[in-house]
Amino acid sequence: MSKPPSGLGYQLAVPPQIRHRHLLVLVHGISSRPATLLKHFGKIARRNGIVLLAPDFSGEALRGYQRLGAGTRRDGAAEMLTQTARHTARSLGLDAERFDLAGYSGGAQFAHRYAMTRPGSVRSLTLGAAGWYSEASLDLPFPQGLGGRAGAEALRAFLALPIHLAVGSDDRQSDASLRRSPELDARQGCNRLERARFWADHLCRTAAEQGIEARIRLSEMPSAGHSLAEAVALGRFDRLLAETVLHFAAEPAGPAPVLHRVAG
Repeated sequence: MSKPPSGLGYQLAVPPQIRHRHLLVLVHGISSRPATLLKHFGKIARRNGIVLLAPDFSGEALRGYQRLGAGTRRDGAAEMLTQTARHTARSLGLDAERFDLAGYSGGAQFAHRYAMTRPGSVRSLTLGAAGWYSEASLDLPFPQGLGGRAGAEALRAFLALPIHLAVGSDDRQSDASLRRSPELDARQGCNRLERARFWADHLCRTAAEQGIEARIRLSEMPSAGHSLAEAVALGRFDRLLAETVLHFAAEPAGPAPVLHRVAG
C-alpha cells in the first residue's frame, strides 16, 4: 500500500508493458478493499497493458466517501483521489488530466458522483451495481441531484461521457447496505437492478432533452447477484470493464442518444 502527497492509500498494478495511456481507477465498495479489486481485475489489466490504481477509502476518516466527502471536508475524498491519480499518472508518464473511472457497489456510488461533478477529469465511466444514483438535475440538492455541486456546463459534459452500467440480473435483494425510503423506491426502484435501469433511461432522456449524443450502455449480467465474485465469474464484469476502456470509450458518438441494453 502506497500513499502519495494527498495521504490517500492505494494499491497499484503496473503491467510489464504499458499500452494504454490512461490510468484506470477502480473504487471498492464498503465491504471490499483494494486488494480484492486487484485480485479480480489485475489479470485482465495486465493482459491489455492497463495501469490499475485502486484507492483505499476504508477507515473512519473516510467514512461516507460514497458521497465524495471525508470527515468534515465536503469533497475531501474526491479531492484526494484527484491528487492521487494525477501524481500516479505523472510518475508513470501517463495522461495526468483524464483517467478511466470505475467502481463497484459503494464504489460505483462514489464513481458516478465524482464523474458528475468533475467530468473533465474522467475519460470513461464504468459502474457495477450501485445502490442508488444521483440524478442529472440541477434542481435537486446533492446527492439526490447536482444542486449546489455542479453547473449546466458540467452536467452537459457528464452526459456526453461514455458510460457503461452493469448489474446482475439477479441483483434484486434488499440487503442491509441498500438505501431504502418510500420516496427513493418510488422514484428509482426497490433494488439495484431496477435502479440501474431507471438511471440509464433517465440519463438517455436527459441527454436527448439537451440535444446531446449520449453514449450509455446497460449490461445486465446473467445469473449474477450482488456479489463482486459473481459479477466477475458469471457476469464477466472484468471483461465489460476492459471493453469499455479499450473500445467503447474510443468510439465516436453516434448520431442520436441511444440506450444499449445487453444481456449476456
